[in-house]
Amino acid sequence: MTSVIDFRRKSIVIITGASQVEEPNINILTYSPGPVNTAMFNEVIKNAQSAELKTQFKDIKTNNIILSTEQTVEKLLKILESGKYKSGGVIDYFDEM
Repeated sequence: MTSVIDFRRKSIVIITGASQVEEPNINILTYSPGPVNTAMFNEVIKNAQSAELKTQFKDIKTNNIILSTEQTVEKLLKILESGKYKSGGVIDYFDEM
């Protein structure tokens, strides 16, 4: 069974790939920042209706997998500066570079 996250990632790949074909002179990168410690993240822990979702988010925070905004932005800047990505591609914070 395909998860919602897998479906979203595949959809993003299709959309960015199509955009790259339509606009070949534009450099496109879709960046997934990972789990970032924001007010929205904490709102999910506090108010999500899904007990499973609350548990997943709590576990991310408890196990110290959560990232600061500085960490994820720093990674994005390194990726952009290196140029080591395929235009139209998708990169996740946790992908090896």
